[in-house]
Amino acid sequence: MMIVDRIVSLIAPLHCLGCEKPGTLICYACASERLEPVPSRCYRCHSTTLQSQVCRKCRTIVSLKHVWVACEYQGLARDVIEIFKFERAGGAAPDLAKLMHEQLPLLTADTVVCFVPTANSRRRMRGYDHAELLAKELAKRAKLELIRPLSRAGISRQVGAERLVRRKQAEAAYQVTNPDAVIGRKVLLVDDVTTSGATLEVIARLLRRAGATSVDAVVFAQAVGD
Repeated sequence: MMIVDRIVSLIAPLHCLGCEKPGTLICYACASERLEPVPSRCYRCHSTTLQSQVCRKCRTIVSLKHVWVACEYQGLARDVIEIFKFERAGGAAPDLAKLMHEQLPLLTADTVVCFVPTANSRRRMRGYDHAELLAKELAKRAKLELIRPLSRAGISRQVGAERLVRRKQAEAAYQVTNPDAVIGRKVLLVDDVTTSGATLEVIARLLRRAGATSVDAVVFAQAVGD
């Protein structure tokens, strides 16, 4: 945690948004009771699959094999993410990562963890990259290597944009700047929320082209009706 975040945590410590329990944005009890779980399904068409696999039809379109999702992006989950990202609540990353990690199967040792990078201007404004914090905690829990093969340019805000618009924005924004880190490796891509899934799809394709043998993704939440 950054020094500024330590100071903020002392001045205004985290409290559970569900029950006011100190020390966390969402306690395990409230997460169990108030977050809407996502069934095992294809993230793209929502057809039922095993282990959150991308269905056969969608696999002909995208480079992702699995996309694990902890909960639906609504109610308490939405509130938690808003505060985590925009109100210097980086200290919530371990608790969110724990909920994400519970969705994952046992990953092999040749899997590496990376994240969808935030634009530099937004990172400076927030004081941290929220996806990086989640990825660090997940890598620690899964005992896997954290890598940083991606860079991002631009600050196009994608919230509410349609899939085609999101895809075009992502294609212009992301690039693999450290391909050696992914060659011959299985990659687990981490982000906080997916909406259309276009960003995950574009980055997965870039990672595969750079030499990754497979790309899976895990996110905290998926928008209802996505």
